[in-house]
Amino acid sequence: MTNWHPERSDLFPDDADAIEERESLQIVIDFAAVQERLAEFEIDERCRAALRAFGEIAGASGFAPALREAWRGLHPCSQADDAEGCTLAVACFTELLSRFPTWDFTPGWLNTLTAAWLEVLAAGVPADWLLGLASRTLDSSVTLACADKRVAQSGSVDMIRAVAKLNLFVCAVLGEAASGYQQSLHVHAEEHDERSGLPNQRQALAVLDAAIAEGKPGEYVAVVVVRIEVGPVLLRMPTALSRRLLRQMIGRVHRALRPRDSLFLGADWELIVVLPALSSAAHVTLAVTRLLHLFDAAFPVLGREYRLTPVAGAALFPEAGREAEALLQGARLALHEAHRNGERSEIFRSEMDHSAARYAAIEQGFLQALRDDRLELYLQPQVDSATGSCNHAEALLRWQHVAGESIAPQFIVEIAEEAGVSPQFSRWLVTRAARMLAEFALEGIPLNLSINLTANDLRDEELPDMIEQALTIWNVPADRLTLELTESAMISDEQHSLGILHRLRDLGCRLAVDDFGTGYSSMAYLRQLPLNELKIDQLFVRRMDESPQDREIVRSMIQLAQGLRLEVVAEGVETRATWQLLTGYGCQRVQGYYFSKPIPAPDFIRWWQERRSDPIRLLE
Repeated sequence: MTNWHPERSDLFPDDADAIEERESLQIVIDFAAVQERLAEFEIDERCRAALRAFGEIAGASGFAPALREAWRGLHPCSQADDAEGCTLAVACFTELLSRFPTWDFTPGWLNTLTAAWLEVLAAGVPADWLLGLASRTLDSSVTLACADKRVAQSGSVDMIRAVAKLNLFVCAVLGEAASGYQQSLHVHAEEHDERSGLPNQRQALAVLDAAIAEGKPGEYVAVVVVRIEVGPVLLRMPTALSRRLLRQMIGRVHRALRPRDSLFLGADWELIVVLPALSSAAHVTLAVTRLLHLFDAAFPVLGREYRLTPVAGAALFPEAGREAEALLQGARLALHEAHRNGERSEIFRSEMDHSAARYAAIEQGFLQALRDDRLELYLQPQVDSATGSCNHAEALLRWQHVAGESIAPQFIVEIAEEAGVSPQFSRWLVTRAARMLAEFALEGIPLNLSINLTANDLRDEELPDMIEQALTIWNVPADRLTLELTESAMISDEQHSLGILHRLRDLGCRLAVDDFGTGYSSMAYLRQLPLNELKIDQLFVRRMDESPQDREIVRSMIQLAQGLRLEVVAEGVETRATWQLLTGYGCQRVQGYYFSKPIPAPDFIRWWQERRSDPIRLLE
């Protein structure tokens, strides 16, 4: 009887406006079928006459307001996500429904009523709520018809029958509307993103295929993927607010496109733009630049301003491939390359395929090495500045790919995060460090060991329990393990990270801020973090003996740490002069190639034993 076409009339709102988010539905009704249903429920002229008579009584007695008051007790919006929008939709529908005695049974009234009903369903009200309305409507109508002394007994019966028939008719028609609406939503959901209403990746591939097929000789087709960096602000944002921000972003991008261009939503916070009929390959570079400039201005939502950080990748037909899927993969590969290189955008180049193949091989090799326990920890000594003795060391990750290539630790961490094995990798790291400390104790070496954690580790609620378990298994005191984190990692999700850090400190582990001076270096953050140590980055240490500016920076950092009652470790010490300067400034421990490069555990044991009796003499 009906065909439903859900569309969003407010998909691209003005940036500064507060947007009311609700479905706007266009309806096509088969009124010939409706007429058949009217006959089926015996809503004939006699029934309509009874309804008109009832309408006169209802109008004189204030029936409509009383009926709406009776319906209000059903409270359909209490559990809705958008209670305000739900209440508005329900009020509109019940206002229309309360006028039922005056309906004229023309196509217009049914179209209006059905549209209002679909708005109610879109607001999250269950379809069976209508049955409750029908029941209370009949009860109220019976009470009114029987209470009016002007109406004969037979007239009351005719009125009640007419109201009952109309109730059944409305429930049947709107029930079919609900069924059709749910079916249309199912179809719509397969092709569109629920939050934004944008067509999804499947539709993007179909449009891209069509653009390629319809392209003229000499024309280019491009696809651009823009991904927003998802930080703590977006991760912790309420769903309703996130939806508003996403729609503002979509609206801004949509208005910058040509009429022939198409916009789609890929993964979370990822836009796909199809650009057909480009006359020059250079136009895709201009398009990417323009898209990225759209994010230079903040997005105002509900009185706050949000800044989004985009990265873009683009691919051109036919250079990047001759099929839609190959083009989309090329654009995402270019985006990944841009992200890795710290760039805002990249255009796909053929050599990226070789880079991707190498990355995939390294990733597979790393995952196998993690499973087979073939990763290694090398140790770099941290020497007491005054005595030259060594009771601390930093454990540094080392892994050699099967091709003989040594993979940088930062790259290994990146692979672990992208492969989704960060928790397993962290467990391996902590367990291996605990085992090392146990082995050193058996050798008579009272060593404290430092390991590096990441921002992802501080999002893991199980991290403190996992560390406690590893230390218990290997019978290692918690204060022998120092956990090093960068400033940016500690404040990436400030409140959540602070809770994890306090749990680690309560466990007895030592906490150190690593690479100090290269991040935020804020007194406010340092003051509230439960730290034991501050590590000065080698960037400032290496040139101390020849740079007065670097010397002053390091001296100030040491004074700051002393004021906060933190131990200071300086890394990157490569000369005796630097060591002496740091000692004079009051730095407690030093680390660098002047003392030793990172070495395997057996070599470290020998190094430590050789220096145990007279560490200063052996360093001269």
